[in-house]
Amino acid sequence: MIPFGHQPLLVVTSPDKGYKTLGDLIAAAKAKPGTMNYSSAGVGSASHFGAERLRVSAGFDAQHIPTKGAVEAATEILSGRVAFSVSTSSTTLLLIQEGKLVVLAVSGLKRSAVVPNVPTTVETGLRADSVYPFYSALYLPAKTPREVVEKPHREVAKALQAPAVQERFAKLGIEPMPMDVEQFGKFFRDDAASNAALVKAANLPTQ
Repeated sequence: MIPFGHQPLLVVTSPDKGYKTLGDLIAAAKAKPGTMNYSSAGVGSASHFGAERLRVSAGFDAQHIPTKGAVEAATEILSGRVAFSVSTSSTTLLLIQEGKLVVLAVSGLKRSAVVPNVPTTVETGLRADSVYPFYSALYLPAKTPREVVEKPHREVAKALQAPAVQERFAKLGIEPMPMDVEQFGKFFRDDAASNAALVKAANLPTQ
């Protein structure tokens, strides 16, 4: 397992909904149980799990509206058919800059450079379990010899230092993950365990 980078998910909504803060959205959901909904890029996607982690942590109900991808999930918000989504910055940043979407919070342990004035979910008063890490990595078979793993790991680490890569990552809000093989292995196992706990807590279907 060789990490590339991670980017925070953004809690986005339509300005037409009138939510100025994440607290406004949560209060609306609690005031009228069963009326809130959210879109995602599909069942089991990062946007699905990100929204469920937010929902469970904040303690409100919301209907999941899965779509065929991140772009369609954003379209559902723009149309007014859903209230919010927890999406990647690379998918929603242009819509945010054009004023078509509003960011209520960042699902990360720290603020994002692409929306520096937007608070994290923790800063809004939620627990750390409201955060969902979204990352990308290169995966190899479990029994791949260590020397085979080390070579691409070195090459990826070198590529992440390239100015062009760093510039592109910065524009998308992606931060490199400078971890060695063991560090990322532990990170991955912890994340898998956390997702398993989320499936149980949110009572998500497993098939």
